[in-house]
Amino acid sequence: MPTLTGATYPLSASVCSLFLHRGLLSFKFCDFEIQTAQQMTPVSVSQPAAQPSFNPATSKPPPPPPPPPASSAPAAPSPPLPPSHQATMQTSRRRGRSAAPAGPPLDEPAALDSIRRHAITAVNRPELNRRILDAIPATARFVLIGEASHGTKEFYDRRFPRWMWHNRSVEKFVEWLRNHNLNVVRPGADSSKDVIAAARRCGFYGMDVYSLHSSADAVLGYLRQTDPQAARVVEARYRCFDRYGADAQSYGLATSIFHKASCEESVNRALYDIRRRVESYRAAPDGPASQEDALAVEANAMVVSGAEAYYRNMFTRDEITWNLRDTHFFNTTQLVEKHLARLQQAAAAEAAAEADGGTAAATPPQPKMVLWAHNSHLGDARYTDAGWRRSQLNIGQLVRQEYGDQAVSIGFTTHTGRVTAADEWGEAARHMKVRPSLPGSYEHLMHAAVFGSSSSGGGGGGGGRGGGGGGGGGGRKEHQCQDQHQEGGGGGGGGMGGGLPPVFALNLRNEELAERLQGPLLERAIGVIYRPDTELQSHYFEAVLPRQFNILIHEDATRAVVPIEPGDEWALDTGLEVTHGDMPELWPSGV
Repeated sequence: MPTLTGATYPLSASVCSLFLHRGLLSFKFCDFEIQTAQQMTPVSVSQPAAQPSFNPATSKPPPPPPPPPASSAPAAPSPPLPPSHQATMQTSRRRGRSAAPAGPPLDEPAALDSIRRHAITAVNRPELNRRILDAIPATARFVLIGEASHGTKEFYDRRFPRWMWHNRSVEKFVEWLRNHNLNVVRPGADSSKDVIAAARRCGFYGMDVYSLHSSADAVLGYLRQTDPQAARVVEARYRCFDRYGADAQSYGLATSIFHKASCEESVNRALYDIRRRVESYRAAPDGPASQEDALAVEANAMVVSGAEAYYRNMFTRDEITWNLRDTHFFNTTQLVEKHLARLQQAAAAEAAAEADGGTAAATPPQPKMVLWAHNSHLGDARYTDAGWRRSQLNIGQLVRQEYGDQAVSIGFTTHTGRVTAADEWGEAARHMKVRPSLPGSYEHLMHAAVFGSSSSGGGGGGGGRGGGGGGGGGGRKEHQCQDQHQEGGGGGGGGMGGGLPPVFALNLRNEELAERLQGPLLERAIGVIYRPDTELQSHYFEAVLPRQFNILIHEDATRAVVPIEPGDEWALDTGLEVTHGDMPELWPSGV
Protein backbone atom coordinates (compact mmCIF):
# COMPACT_ATOMS: atom_id res chain seq x y z
CA MET A 1 0.00 0.00 0.00
CA PRO A 2 1.12 3.62 -0.20
CA THR A 3 2.04 3.31 3.46
CA LEU A 4 4.95 1.14 2.52
CA THR A 5 6.30 3.58 0.04
CA GLY A 6 5.34 6.97 1.38
CA ALA A 7 6.07 6.18 5.01
CA THR A 8 9.59 4.95 4.54
CA TYR A 9 11.23 8.17 5.69
CA PRO A 10 10.68 11.05 8.16
CA LEU A 11 9.56 13.64 5.67
CA SER A 12 10.01 16.52 8.09
CA ALA A 13 13.74 15.91 7.79
CA SER A 14 14.15 14.82 4.19
CA VAL A 15 12.77 14.91 0.70
CA CYS A 16 10.84 11.86 -0.47
CA SER A 17 11.09 11.51 -4.24
CA LEU A 18 8.61 9.22 -5.96
CA PHE A 19 9.35 7.87 -9.42
CA LEU A 20 6.84 6.72 -12.02
CA HIS A 21 8.95 4.25 -13.97
CA ARG A 22 6.93 4.28 -17.18
CA GLY A 23 5.90 7.84 -16.58
CA LEU A 24 3.24 9.30 -18.75
CA LEU A 25 2.40 11.78 -16.03
CA SER A 26 4.58 14.12 -14.06
CA PHE A 27 3.27 15.75 -10.91
CA LYS A 28 4.60 18.98 -9.44
CA PHE A 29 3.53 19.98 -5.97
CA CYS A 30 5.25 23.36 -5.61
CA ASP A 31 1.93 24.98 -6.52
CA PHE A 32 -0.18 21.98 -5.46
CA GLU A 33 -1.41 21.35 -8.96
CA ILE A 34 -1.32 17.98 -10.67
CA GLN A 35 0.06 18.58 -14.15
CA THR A 36 -0.62 16.29 -17.06
CA ALA A 37 1.74 15.11 -19.76
CA GLN A 38 0.66 17.98 -21.99
CA GLN A 39 2.01 20.45 -19.42
CA MET A 40 5.14 18.66 -18.30
CA THR A 41 6.31 15.28 -19.52
CA PRO A 42 7.95 12.95 -17.05
CA VAL A 43 11.55 12.94 -16.06
CA SER A 44 13.01 10.10 -18.01
CA VAL A 45 16.23 8.56 -19.17
CA SER A 46 19.49 10.50 -19.39
CA GLN A 47 22.50 10.39 -21.69
CA PRO A 48 24.63 7.90 -19.74
CA ALA A 49 28.07 9.46 -20.14
CA ALA A 50 26.85 13.00 -19.54
CA GLN A 51 25.81 12.25 -15.97
CA PRO A 52 28.04 10.83 -13.23
CA SER A 53 27.71 7.07 -13.30
CA PHE A 54 29.11 4.30 -11.16
CA ASN A 55 32.79 3.41 -11.43
CA PRO A 56 33.54 -0.32 -11.25
CA ALA A 57 36.94 0.48 -9.74
CA THR A 58 35.66 2.57 -6.85
CA SER A 59 32.03 1.66 -6.27
CA LYS A 60 30.99 -0.08 -3.08
CA PRO A 61 30.11 -3.78 -3.32
CA PRO A 62 26.50 -4.73 -2.62
CA PRO A 63 25.59 -6.90 0.34
CA PRO A 64 26.16 -9.84 0.11
CA PRO A 65 29.40 -9.93 -1.95
CA PRO A 66 28.80 -10.15 -5.72
CA PRO A 67 30.51 -12.48 -8.17
CA PRO A 68 33.87 -11.13 -9.39
CA PRO A 69 33.39 -8.35 -11.97
CA ALA A 70 34.75 -8.88 -15.43
CA SER A 71 36.39 -5.47 -15.56
CA SER A 72 37.63 -2.99 -13.00
CA ALA A 73 38.68 -0.23 -15.37
CA PRO A 74 37.53 3.20 -14.20
CA ALA A 75 34.95 5.00 -16.26
CA ALA A 76 36.27 7.66 -18.60
CA PRO A 77 35.53 11.28 -17.63
CA SER A 78 32.60 12.88 -19.42
CA PRO A 79 33.58 15.22 -22.28
CA PRO A 80 31.66 18.48 -22.78
CA LEU A 81 29.59 16.85 -25.53
CA PRO A 82 28.19 13.37 -24.78
CA PRO A 83 29.89 10.60 -26.79
CA SER A 84 28.21 7.80 -28.67
CA HIS A 85 25.65 5.78 -26.75
CA GLN A 86 27.07 2.74 -28.47
CA ALA A 87 30.42 3.28 -26.77
CA THR A 88 28.61 3.65 -23.47
CA MET A 89 26.81 0.40 -24.11
CA GLN A 90 30.08 -1.46 -24.60
CA THR A 91 31.07 -0.33 -21.12
CA SER A 92 27.64 -1.20 -19.77
CA ARG A 93 27.87 -4.75 -21.07
CA ARG A 94 31.21 -5.21 -19.32
CA ARG A 95 29.69 -3.92 -16.11
CA GLY A 96 26.83 -6.38 -16.27
CA ARG A 97 28.72 -9.62 -16.86
CA SER A 98 29.15 -12.04 -13.98
CA ALA A 99 29.54 -15.76 -13.53
CA ALA A 100 26.55 -18.02 -12.92
CA PRO A 101 26.46 -19.22 -9.30
CA ALA A 102 27.52 -22.74 -8.47
CA GLY A 103 26.50 -24.47 -5.28
CA PRO A 104 24.64 -27.40 -3.77
CA PRO A 105 21.00 -27.95 -4.80
CA LEU A 106 18.38 -26.32 -2.64
CA ASP A 107 17.35 -28.36 0.42
CA GLU A 108 13.59 -27.85 0.16
CA PRO A 109 12.50 -29.01 3.64
CA ALA A 110 15.20 -26.88 5.26
CA ALA A 111 14.26 -23.91 3.08
CA LEU A 112 10.57 -24.21 4.00
CA ASP A 113 11.43 -24.48 7.68
CA SER A 114 13.60 -21.36 7.47
CA ILE A 115 10.92 -19.42 5.58
CA ARG A 116 8.29 -20.24 8.21
CA ARG A 117 10.54 -19.39 11.14
CA HIS A 118 11.76 -16.08 9.75
CA ALA A 119 8.66 -14.81 7.93
CA ILE A 120 7.32 -11.36 8.78
CA THR A 121 3.56 -11.74 9.33
CA ALA A 122 0.74 -9.79 10.96
CA VAL A 123 -2.98 -9.98 11.66
CA ASN A 124 -3.83 -7.26 9.10
CA ARG A 125 -2.26 -5.41 6.21
CA PRO A 126 -1.52 -2.10 7.97
CA GLU A 127 0.40 -3.94 10.68
CA LEU A 128 2.22 -6.05 8.09
CA ASN A 129 3.20 -2.90 6.20
CA ARG A 130 4.58 -1.37 9.39
CA ARG A 131 6.60 -4.48 10.17
CA ILE A 132 8.03 -4.46 6.67
CA LEU A 133 8.97 -0.81 7.15
CA ASP A 134 10.71 -1.74 10.37
CA ALA A 135 12.85 -4.20 8.41
CA ILE A 136 14.23 -1.30 6.35
CA PRO A 137 17.29 0.24 8.07
CA ALA A 138 16.79 3.83 9.17
CA THR A 139 20.02 4.69 7.33
CA ALA A 140 18.63 3.66 3.94
CA ARG A 141 18.50 6.47 1.37
CA PHE A 142 17.21 4.54 -1.63
CA VAL A 143 14.33 2.06 -1.43
CA LEU A 144 13.66 0.15 -4.64
CA ILE A 145 10.21 -1.44 -4.78
CA GLY A 146 9.56 -3.99 -7.51
CA GLU A 147 6.70 -6.10 -8.82
CA ALA A 148 6.36 -9.51 -10.43
CA SER A 149 3.83 -8.22 -12.97
CA HIS A 150 2.60 -4.90 -14.32
CA GLY A 151 -1.07 -5.63 -13.72
CA THR A 152 -1.39 -6.98 -10.18
CA LYS A 153 -3.36 -4.89 -7.68
CA GLU A 154 -1.52 -5.98 -4.54
CA PHE A 155 1.87 -5.17 -6.05
CA TYR A 156 0.55 -1.77 -7.08
CA ASP A 157 -0.97 -1.03 -3.70
CA ARG A 158 2.44 -1.53 -2.09
CA ARG A 159 4.25 0.47 -4.79
CA PHE A 160 3.09 3.09 -7.27
CA PRO A 161 1.44 1.56 -10.36
CA ARG A 162 3.08 2.12 -13.69
CA TRP A 163 1.67 -0.34 -16.26
CA MET A 164 -1.71 1.09 -17.20
CA TRP A 165 -1.15 3.90 -14.72
CA HIS A 166 -4.65 5.14 -15.49
CA ASN A 167 -6.24 2.96 -12.79
CA ARG A 168 -7.94 3.18 -9.42
CA SER A 169 -4.83 2.43 -7.40
CA VAL A 170 -3.05 5.38 -9.01
CA GLU A 171 -6.01 7.66 -8.47
CA LYS A 172 -6.13 6.83 -4.77
CA PHE A 173 -2.40 7.26 -4.30
CA VAL A 174 -2.17 10.61 -6.09
CA GLU A 175 -5.00 12.05 -4.00
CA TRP A 176 -3.26 10.92 -0.83
CA LEU A 177 0.08 12.36 -1.97
CA ARG A 178 -1.49 15.68 -2.90
CA ASN A 179 -3.13 15.93 0.53
CA HIS A 180 0.20 15.24 2.22
CA ASN A 181 1.91 18.02 0.28
CA LEU A 182 -0.86 20.47 1.11
CA ASN A 183 -0.36 19.77 4.80
CA VAL A 184 3.33 20.72 4.91
CA VAL A 185 2.68 24.39 4.12
CA ARG A 186 3.62 26.62 7.05
CA PRO A 187 1.00 29.09 8.31
CA GLY A 188 1.52 32.55 6.87
CA ALA A 189 4.16 31.45 4.37
CA ASP A 190 3.99 32.03 0.62
CA SER A 191 3.40 28.47 -0.54
CA SER A 192 5.09 29.05 -3.90
CA LYS A 193 8.31 30.39 -2.34
CA ASP A 194 8.50 28.56 0.99
CA VAL A 195 11.77 26.64 0.62
CA ILE A 196 11.30 24.80 3.91
CA ALA A 197 7.92 23.44 2.82
CA ALA A 198 9.41 22.57 -0.58
CA ALA A 199 12.02 20.40 1.12
CA ARG A 200 9.29 18.56 3.06
CA ARG A 201 7.11 17.69 0.10
CA CYS A 202 7.10 14.36 -1.70
CA GLY A 203 8.15 14.90 -5.30
CA PHE A 204 6.94 12.55 -8.01
CA TYR A 205 9.00 12.00 -11.16
CA GLY A 206 9.21 9.65 -14.13
CA MET A 207 12.42 8.08 -15.43
CA ASP A 208 11.77 6.26 -18.71
CA VAL A 209 12.83 6.94 -22.29
CA TYR A 210 9.79 6.55 -24.48
CA SER A 211 8.39 10.10 -24.61
CA LEU A 212 10.76 11.42 -27.28
CA HIS A 213 8.41 13.88 -28.99
CA SER A 214 6.40 14.99 -25.95
CA SER A 215 9.63 15.62 -24.03
CA ALA A 216 10.98 17.66 -26.94
CA ASP A 217 7.75 19.69 -26.90
CA ALA A 218 8.11 20.23 -23.15
CA VAL A 219 11.69 21.48 -23.57
CA LEU A 220 10.69 23.93 -26.29
CA GLY A 221 7.61 25.10 -24.39
CA TYR A 222 9.73 26.03 -21.38
CA LEU A 223 12.50 27.68 -23.41
CA ARG A 224 10.09 29.79 -25.47
CA GLN A 225 8.82 31.40 -22.27
CA THR A 226 12.14 31.58 -20.42
CA ASP A 227 14.95 31.79 -22.99
CA PRO A 228 13.70 32.52 -26.53
CA GLN A 229 17.20 32.60 -28.00
CA ALA A 230 17.98 29.11 -26.67
CA ALA A 231 14.54 27.96 -27.86
CA ARG A 232 15.41 28.86 -31.46
CA VAL A 233 18.72 27.00 -31.28
CA VAL A 234 17.25 23.86 -29.68
CA GLU A 235 14.23 23.85 -31.99
CA ALA A 236 16.55 23.86 -35.00
CA ARG A 237 18.39 20.85 -33.58
CA TYR A 238 15.16 18.93 -32.87
CA ARG A 239 13.95 19.47 -36.46
CA CYS A 240 16.21 16.57 -37.34
CA PHE A 241 13.33 14.25 -36.36
CA ASP A 242 10.78 15.92 -38.65
CA ARG A 243 11.70 13.79 -41.66
CA TYR A 244 10.78 10.62 -39.74
CA GLY A 245 7.30 11.63 -38.60
CA ALA A 246 5.70 11.16 -35.19
CA ASP A 247 6.51 7.45 -34.82
CA ALA A 248 9.81 7.10 -32.97
CA GLN A 249 10.11 3.49 -34.09
CA SER A 250 10.17 4.71 -37.69
CA TYR A 251 13.25 6.72 -36.77
CA GLY A 252 14.87 3.58 -35.37
CA LEU A 253 14.01 1.58 -38.46
CA ALA A 254 15.37 4.25 -40.81
CA THR A 255 18.65 4.74 -38.98
CA SER A 256 19.49 1.17 -37.98
CA ILE A 257 18.14 -0.84 -40.91
CA PHE A 258 18.28 1.63 -43.80
CA HIS A 259 21.32 3.52 -42.46
CA LYS A 260 19.78 6.97 -42.71
CA ALA A 261 21.52 9.84 -40.95
CA SER A 262 20.82 9.85 -37.22
CA CYS A 263 19.93 12.75 -34.94
CA GLU A 264 22.45 11.73 -32.29
CA GLU A 265 24.72 14.74 -32.62
CA SER A 266 21.83 17.18 -32.84
CA VAL A 267 20.07 16.02 -29.67
CA ASN A 268 23.31 15.77 -27.70
CA ARG A 269 24.25 19.31 -28.69
CA ALA A 270 20.79 20.44 -27.60
CA LEU A 271 21.32 18.77 -24.23
CA TYR A 272 24.71 20.45 -23.96
CA ASP A 273 23.19 23.85 -24.79
CA ILE A 274 20.58 23.45 -22.05
CA ARG A 275 23.06 22.27 -19.43
CA ARG A 276 25.19 25.36 -20.03
CA ARG A 277 22.19 27.51 -19.14
CA VAL A 278 20.38 25.46 -16.50
CA GLU A 279 22.07 27.17 -13.55
CA SER A 280 20.63 30.51 -14.62
CA TYR A 281 17.20 28.90 -14.91
CA ARG A 282 17.43 27.68 -11.31
CA ALA A 283 18.27 31.20 -10.13
CA ALA A 284 15.01 32.69 -11.44
CA PRO A 285 13.04 34.63 -8.79
CA ASP A 286 10.25 32.08 -8.39
CA GLY A 287 12.05 30.12 -5.65
CA PRO A 288 11.39 26.36 -5.51
CA ALA A 289 9.16 26.53 -8.58
CA SER A 290 12.10 27.76 -10.65
CA GLN A 291 14.22 24.85 -9.46
CA GLU A 292 11.48 22.37 -10.36
CA ASP A 293 11.12 23.94 -13.80
CA ALA A 294 14.88 23.82 -14.35
CA LEU A 295 14.91 20.16 -13.35
CA ALA A 296 12.07 19.47 -15.78
CA VAL A 297 13.73 21.10 -18.77
CA GLU A 298 17.07 19.38 -18.18
CA ALA A 299 15.44 16.03 -17.54
CA ASN A 300 13.27 16.25 -20.63
CA ALA A 301 16.30 17.16 -22.72
CA MET A 302 17.90 14.03 -21.29
CA VAL A 303 14.79 12.10 -22.34
CA VAL A 304 15.19 13.27 -25.93
CA SER A 305 18.86 12.29 -25.95
CA GLY A 306 18.20 8.94 -24.31
CA ALA A 307 15.18 8.16 -26.47
CA GLU A 308 17.16 8.91 -29.63
CA ALA A 309 19.77 6.34 -28.59
CA TYR A 310 17.11 3.83 -27.54
CA TYR A 311 15.16 3.94 -30.79
CA ARG A 312 18.32 4.05 -32.89
CA ASN A 313 19.41 0.77 -31.27
CA MET A 314 16.03 -0.92 -30.91
CA PHE A 315 16.54 -3.17 -33.93
CA THR A 316 19.88 -4.44 -32.64
CA ARG A 317 20.42 -6.84 -29.74
CA ASP A 318 17.94 -6.59 -26.86
CA GLU A 319 20.62 -6.16 -24.22
CA ILE A 320 21.79 -2.93 -25.86
CA THR A 321 18.46 -1.14 -25.48
CA TRP A 322 17.86 -2.75 -22.08
CA ASN A 323 21.19 -1.49 -20.76
CA LEU A 324 20.63 1.93 -22.29
CA ARG A 325 17.33 2.27 -20.46
CA ASP A 326 18.54 1.09 -17.07
CA THR A 327 21.74 3.13 -17.17
CA HIS A 328 19.45 6.00 -18.01
CA PHE A 329 17.20 5.29 -15.01
CA PHE A 330 20.25 5.41 -12.79
CA ASN A 331 21.53 8.70 -14.22
CA THR A 332 18.07 10.22 -13.85
CA THR A 333 18.04 9.09 -10.23
CA GLN A 334 21.30 10.93 -9.66
CA LEU A 335 19.99 14.03 -11.41
CA VAL A 336 16.91 14.16 -9.18
CA GLU A 337 18.96 13.40 -6.06
CA LYS A 338 21.09 16.48 -6.75
CA HIS A 339 17.93 18.53 -7.20
CA LEU A 340 16.57 17.31 -3.86
CA ALA A 341 19.91 18.03 -2.18
CA ARG A 342 19.72 21.64 -3.38
CA LEU A 343 16.23 21.94 -1.87
CA GLN A 344 17.53 20.59 1.43
CA GLN A 345 20.45 23.01 1.45
CA ALA A 346 18.16 25.95 0.76
CA ALA A 347 15.78 24.85 3.52
CA ALA A 348 18.63 24.50 6.03
CA ALA A 349 19.89 27.98 5.20
CA GLU A 350 16.38 29.43 5.51
CA ALA A 351 15.80 27.74 8.86
CA ALA A 352 19.09 29.11 10.19
CA ALA A 353 18.21 32.61 9.02
CA GLU A 354 14.80 32.45 10.72
CA ALA A 355 16.16 31.17 14.03
CA ASP A 356 16.89 33.71 16.76
CA GLY A 357 20.58 34.41 16.65
CA GLY A 358 20.95 31.90 13.83
CA THR A 359 24.37 31.79 12.27
CA ALA A 360 25.61 29.14 9.90
CA ALA A 361 23.08 26.70 8.53
CA ALA A 362 23.17 23.19 9.93
CA THR A 363 24.29 20.37 7.68
CA PRO A 364 21.15 19.41 5.74
CA PRO A 365 19.96 15.80 5.73
CA GLN A 366 20.66 13.76 2.62
CA PRO A 367 17.72 13.23 0.28
CA LYS A 368 15.88 9.93 0.45
CA MET A 369 14.17 8.39 -2.54
CA VAL A 370 11.80 5.57 -3.45
CA LEU A 371 12.09 4.01 -6.91
CA TRP A 372 9.41 1.81 -8.50
CA ALA A 373 9.84 -0.59 -11.40
CA HIS A 374 9.44 -4.23 -12.36
CA ASN A 375 11.41 -6.83 -10.39
CA SER A 376 13.57 -7.34 -13.47
CA HIS A 377 14.77 -3.74 -13.26
CA LEU A 378 15.18 -3.44 -9.49
CA GLY A 379 16.48 -6.89 -8.53
CA ASP A 380 20.28 -6.94 -8.93
CA ALA A 381 20.87 -8.26 -12.47
CA ARG A 382 24.14 -9.93 -11.49
CA TYR A 383 22.10 -12.59 -9.69
CA THR A 384 19.83 -13.47 -12.63
CA ASP A 385 20.45 -15.27 -15.88
CA ALA A 386 19.97 -11.95 -17.67
CA GLY A 387 23.29 -10.92 -16.16
CA TRP A 388 24.99 -14.32 -16.40
CA ARG A 389 24.04 -15.11 -19.98
CA ARG A 390 23.03 -11.86 -21.68
CA SER A 391 25.34 -9.34 -19.99
CA GLN A 392 22.39 -7.21 -18.91
CA LEU A 393 22.64 -4.74 -16.08
CA ASN A 394 19.81 -2.89 -14.34
CA ILE A 395 19.16 0.05 -12.07
CA GLY A 396 19.03 -2.21 -9.02
CA GLN A 397 22.61 -3.29 -9.68
CA LEU A 398 23.83 0.24 -10.40
CA VAL A 399 22.25 1.75 -7.29
CA ARG A 400 23.72 -1.02 -5.13
CA GLN A 401 27.17 -0.55 -6.59
CA GLU A 402 27.06 3.20 -6.08
CA TYR A 403 25.35 3.43 -2.69
CA GLY A 404 25.96 0.05 -1.04
CA ASP A 405 24.03 -0.45 2.21
CA GLN A 406 22.17 2.83 1.69
CA ALA A 407 20.06 1.05 -0.93
CA VAL A 408 17.33 -1.47 -0.02
CA SER A 409 15.51 -3.44 -2.72
CA ILE A 410 12.10 -5.07 -2.22
CA GLY A 411 10.80 -7.76 -4.58
CA PHE A 412 7.33 -9.28 -4.98
CA THR A 413 6.16 -12.79 -5.84
CA THR A 414 2.77 -14.44 -6.29
CA HIS A 415 1.53 -17.99 -6.79
CA THR A 416 -1.68 -17.36 -8.74
CA GLY A 417 -4.57 -14.93 -9.14
CA ARG A 418 -5.53 -12.36 -11.76
CA VAL A 419 -3.55 -9.83 -13.78
CA THR A 420 -4.24 -7.01 -16.21
CA ALA A 421 -2.21 -7.75 -19.35
CA ALA A 422 -2.49 -8.13 -23.11
CA ASP A 423 -2.31 -11.19 -25.35
CA GLU A 424 -0.08 -9.56 -27.97
CA TRP A 425 1.54 -6.23 -28.81
CA GLY A 426 -0.96 -3.56 -29.75
CA GLU A 427 -3.92 -5.48 -28.36
CA ALA A 428 -6.20 -4.26 -25.59
CA ALA A 429 -5.56 -5.08 -21.95
CA ARG A 430 -7.47 -8.04 -20.54
CA HIS A 431 -8.39 -9.35 -17.10
CA MET A 432 -6.45 -12.63 -17.16
CA LYS A 433 -5.98 -15.57 -14.80
CA VAL A 434 -2.41 -16.18 -13.64
CA ARG A 435 -1.49 -19.85 -13.80
CA PRO A 436 -0.30 -21.46 -10.56
CA SER A 437 3.46 -21.16 -10.22
CA LEU A 438 5.65 -23.98 -11.46
CA PRO A 439 7.42 -26.44 -9.15
CA GLY A 440 11.07 -25.53 -8.94
CA SER A 441 10.33 -21.81 -8.71
CA TYR A 442 10.66 -19.42 -5.79
CA GLU A 443 6.96 -18.62 -6.17
CA HIS A 444 6.01 -22.26 -5.69
CA LEU A 445 8.34 -22.56 -2.72
CA MET A 446 6.62 -19.57 -1.06
CA HIS A 447 3.23 -21.10 -1.85
CA ALA A 448 4.33 -24.33 -0.17
CA ALA A 449 5.30 -22.32 2.91
CA VAL A 450 1.74 -20.98 3.02
CA PHE A 451 0.13 -24.39 2.70
CA GLY A 452 2.44 -26.34 4.94
CA SER A 453 3.45 -28.80 2.22
CA SER A 454 6.31 -29.58 -0.11
CA SER A 455 6.58 -27.26 -3.11
CA SER A 456 6.61 -30.32 -5.34
CA GLY A 457 2.95 -30.89 -4.49
CA GLY A 458 -0.05 -29.42 -6.25
CA GLY A 459 -1.48 -25.94 -6.01
CA GLY A 460 -4.43 -24.80 -4.01
CA GLY A 461 -6.60 -21.95 -2.92
CA GLY A 462 -6.08 -19.17 -0.41
CA GLY A 463 -5.49 -19.49 3.29
CA GLY A 464 -7.86 -18.48 6.01
CA ARG A 465 -7.76 -15.24 7.99
CA GLY A 466 -6.86 -15.17 11.60
CA GLY A 467 -3.73 -15.35 13.66
CA GLY A 468 -0.27 -14.37 12.64
CA GLY A 469 3.08 -13.82 14.13
CA GLY A 470 6.61 -12.92 13.34
CA GLY A 471 8.20 -9.54 13.33
CA GLY A 472 10.48 -7.17 11.54
CA GLY A 473 13.93 -6.07 12.50
CA GLY A 474 16.04 -3.12 11.46
CA GLY A 475 15.90 0.44 12.69
CA ARG A 476 12.78 2.24 13.89
CA LYS A 477 11.81 5.45 12.16
CA GLU A 478 9.03 7.99 11.90
CA HIS A 479 6.15 7.14 9.59
CA GLN A 480 4.75 10.51 8.61
CA CYS A 481 3.62 9.68 5.05
CA GLN A 482 0.90 7.28 6.18
CA ASP A 483 -1.87 5.98 3.97
CA GLN A 484 -5.00 7.72 5.15
CA HIS A 485 -7.23 5.43 3.10
CA GLN A 486 -5.93 1.99 3.92
CA GLU A 487 -8.35 -0.74 4.79
CA GLY A 488 -8.11 -2.79 7.91
CA GLY A 489 -8.09 -6.44 6.89
CA GLY A 490 -6.36 -8.79 4.58
CA GLY A 491 -2.77 -8.99 5.77
CA GLY A 492 -2.82 -11.80 8.26
CA GLY A 493 -4.50 -15.11 8.46
CA GLY A 494 -3.07 -18.50 9.02
CA GLY A 495 -2.21 -20.79 6.16
CA MET A 496 -3.36 -24.38 5.82
CA GLY A 497 -1.63 -27.31 7.39
CA GLY A 498 0.38 -25.19 9.80
CA GLY A 499 1.69 -22.90 7.06
CA LEU A 500 2.09 -19.15 6.85
CA PRO A 501 -0.69 -16.63 6.14
CA PRO A 502 -1.22 -15.94 2.42
CA VAL A 503 0.63 -12.63 2.64
CA PHE A 504 4.03 -12.45 4.32
CA ALA A 505 7.49 -10.93 3.92
CA LEU A 506 11.05 -12.17 4.29
CA ASN A 507 14.06 -10.16 5.40
CA LEU A 508 16.62 -11.70 3.07
CA ARG A 509 19.54 -10.17 4.95
CA ASN A 510 19.05 -12.92 7.50
CA GLU A 511 22.12 -15.10 6.87
CA GLU A 512 20.45 -18.44 7.55
CA LEU A 513 17.47 -17.61 5.35
CA ALA A 514 19.69 -16.33 2.54
CA GLU A 515 21.76 -19.50 2.64
CA ARG A 516 18.70 -21.77 2.53
CA LEU A 517 17.23 -19.89 -0.45
CA GLN A 518 20.46 -19.64 -2.41
CA GLY A 519 19.28 -21.60 -5.44
CA PRO A 520 19.33 -20.65 -8.23
CA LEU A 521 15.65 -21.40 -8.86
CA LEU A 522 13.14 -20.26 -11.43
CA GLU A 523 11.45 -16.89 -10.94
CA ARG A 524 8.42 -15.50 -12.81
CA ALA A 525 8.12 -12.12 -14.52
CA ILE A 526 4.93 -10.93 -16.24
CA GLY A 527 5.13 -7.71 -18.23
CA VAL A 528 2.71 -5.92 -20.53
CA ILE A 529 2.01 -9.24 -22.29
CA TYR A 530 1.04 -12.48 -20.55
CA ARG A 531 1.29 -15.77 -22.47
CA PRO A 532 0.07 -18.53 -20.13
CA ASP A 533 0.27 -21.20 -22.84
CA THR A 534 4.05 -20.78 -23.06
CA GLU A 535 4.60 -19.57 -19.53
CA LEU A 536 7.84 -21.44 -18.82
CA GLN A 537 9.54 -20.13 -21.95
CA SER A 538 7.93 -16.68 -21.88
CA HIS A 539 7.90 -15.71 -18.22
CA TYR A 540 10.43 -17.68 -16.16
CA PHE A 541 14.14 -17.11 -15.68
CA GLU A 542 16.79 -18.34 -13.24
CA ALA A 543 17.76 -16.22 -10.26
CA VAL A 544 19.33 -16.22 -6.81
CA LEU A 545 16.53 -14.47 -4.93
CA PRO A 546 18.34 -13.61 -1.66
CA ARG A 547 21.06 -11.87 -3.68
CA GLN A 548 18.63 -10.04 -5.96
CA PHE A 549 16.64 -8.40 -3.17
CA ASN A 550 16.97 -7.42 0.48
CA ILE A 551 13.28 -7.99 1.29
CA LEU A 552 10.65 -10.17 -0.39
CA ILE A 553 6.87 -9.73 -0.13
CA HIS A 554 4.83 -12.76 -1.18
CA GLU A 555 1.12 -12.46 -2.04
CA ASP A 556 -0.10 -15.99 -2.60
CA ALA A 557 -3.22 -14.98 -4.57
CA THR A 558 -3.47 -11.57 -6.20
CA ARG A 559 -6.02 -9.44 -8.04
CA ALA A 560 -5.76 -7.40 -11.25
CA VAL A 561 -5.51 -3.64 -11.21
CA VAL A 562 -8.76 -1.94 -12.23
CA PRO A 563 -8.51 0.59 -15.08
CA ILE A 564 -10.38 3.84 -14.58
CA GLU A 565 -11.78 3.40 -18.09
CA PRO A 566 -11.76 -0.34 -18.85
CA GLY A 567 -11.54 -1.25 -22.51
CA ASP A 568 -13.90 -3.68 -24.19
CA GLU A 569 -11.78 -6.79 -23.58
CA TRP A 570 -11.09 -6.08 -19.90
CA ALA A 571 -14.70 -5.19 -19.20
CA LEU A 572 -16.05 -8.28 -20.96
CA ASP A 573 -13.65 -10.49 -19.00
CA THR A 574 -15.02 -9.14 -15.73
CA GLY A 575 -18.60 -8.18 -16.57
CA LEU A 576 -17.99 -4.48 -15.88
CA GLU A 577 -19.65 -1.76 -17.91
CA VAL A 578 -17.66 -0.96 -21.06
CA THR A 579 -16.25 2.57 -21.25
CA HIS A 580 -13.94 4.18 -23.75
CA GLY A 581 -11.30 6.88 -23.95
CA ASP A 582 -8.29 5.20 -22.34
CA MET A 583 -5.03 6.86 -23.33
CA PRO A 584 -2.76 4.85 -25.68
CA GLU A 585 0.33 3.02 -24.49
CA LEU A 586 3.61 4.66 -25.54
CA TRP A 587 6.26 2.07 -24.80
CA PRO A 588 7.57 -0.77 -26.96
CA SER A 589 9.15 -2.77 -24.15
CA GLY A 590 7.53 -5.41 -21.99
CA VAL A 591 8.87 -4.42 -18.57
